Amino acid sequence: MIAGCAAALAGAEWLHGSGAGWAWAAGGAGVATAGVFLARRPRGLAPGLAALTCLLSGVVLVAGLLEVRRIECCWPEVRAGWMPRDSAELKTALGAAVVEARRLAERGATAALLPREAAFARLAEAVADRAGVPGVERGVVVLAADGEPVAWAGRRRFVPAPDTALLRAVITPFYVTLEARRQTPAGGTAVGSVLLDAAPSVPDRDGAVSALFERERGVALRFYDRRVAPGGGDVFDYDTLFSVQPLPASQGEARLAALHATAWRAAVVLGAALLFLFVAAPPGRGRWVVVLVGAWSLTRAPLGPSLRLGSLFSPATFYRPLLSELSASAGSLTVVGVVLLLAASLLWRRGIRRRRWNVACAAVLVLAAPYLVRYFGRGIAPPAGGVSFAFWMSWEAAVARPHCCAARRSPRTSRGPSPRRARGPSSPRSQGCGCGTPTAPGPNGTRSCGSPPSPGCSCPRGRGGRWLVSPP
Repeated sequence: MIAGCAAALAGAEWLHGSGAGWAWAAGGAGVATAGVFLARRPRGLAPGLAALTCLLSGVVLVAGLLEVRRIECCWPEVRAGWMPRDSAELKTALGAAVVEARRLAERGATAALLPREAAFARLAEAVADRAGVPGVERGVVVLAADGEPVAWAGRRRFVPAPDTALLRAVITPFYVTLEARRQTPAGGTAVGSVLLDAAPSVPDRDGAVSALFERERGVALRFYDRRVAPGGGDVFDYDTLFSVQPLPASQGEARLAALHATAWRAAVVLGAALLFLFVAAPPGRGRWVVVLVGAWSLTRAPLGPSLRLGSLFSPATFYRPLLSELSASAGSLTVVGVVLLLAASLLWRRGIRRRRWNVACAAVLVLAAPYLVRYFGRGIAPPAGGVSFAFWMSWEAAVARPHCCAARRSPRTSRGPSPRRARGPSSPRSQGCGCGTPTAPGPNGTRSCGSPPSPGCSCPRGRGGRWLVSPP
């Protein structure tokens, strides 16, 4: 468990600062965790999963570190490996887009034979069928002979212009669209379109073919009209429609992309490792250690984006400098509040002996709780666009937990330990005996300390641990 917690702490520190030493430390701790698991007998499922996730966390961090170093020292070789050596990959991606545009145009020509309501339904089915190029933005429209739209489906960036070409590319400063046309029996035109590229300033460009190509291969695409395309061996002509140039990412962008990918994978594995470590740890101090390690990891490591809780762990929406990083976001303050609430619950169960300074601490906590709520409440900074109800309630929970901890802790610090946990000669189990130590067995198999019975006197019966309370 100690090696696993060390691996989790090292992974959290790497996620916080991307230090090379922490990555190697996480790898070493992961190997040590796996070695301890293999050396112990018997082996359980939960410890095995904990050791595996800790080892996997170290492997992910070390592999990501080596990839980043390779980008930094051998960038020309890395860049050459990302560049397509010929136009085969580009032709495959663009050929699928051409096939999809032609399929939509043919389905539009078929739908033109149906009534208008049925044509809308048929075109919607054609657009929803994503067997050709999944994830790409597409659309289809049926035009009458005078150019008036009759039926349509999907999304189009602009109204198709009158043209007789069966296949053409429309290139504007913001969009590049591939259009396929088919003649309808009524003299109109069915136009199927596929979005090839959109400018980086366009907010919703994820459905473009260039965006999909960049996510899969790490290479962006720039489209040109063949008449104005730049010269060079890295510019490919696609029939007579357009020219395309692959643009790999810069060295800085590639390094950041590698770090982000490694951080996402490491965060997921770290969360799983903490979960399995908590299950495998023995109840009591062992699990408390894992809870503290998990709380430290959540406050130090940027696990919010990986867990889809980026806004909750963002300093842009909540920040108070009192506890440094522990109060730098609503998520961090919530984690600290949960740990303190658990500690206060444990203290409530055990209790502490009443002292004067306990009463003074309780009074201070009760008086400070409202000021803590007011102080942390001033750290809320709602965005201009507003937030959801769940997000707002997360702020309220983060601010209220320190107050709950203070309120839960203060009464316990002013009262003594629980009577049911008291031990010694003054406990109810030995009252009236004066010593509480059983001696010789009696005539009925009971054991007595030899003292006369009195109210509350209790003595064990044999080895079964059964208590006999004498009547008054």
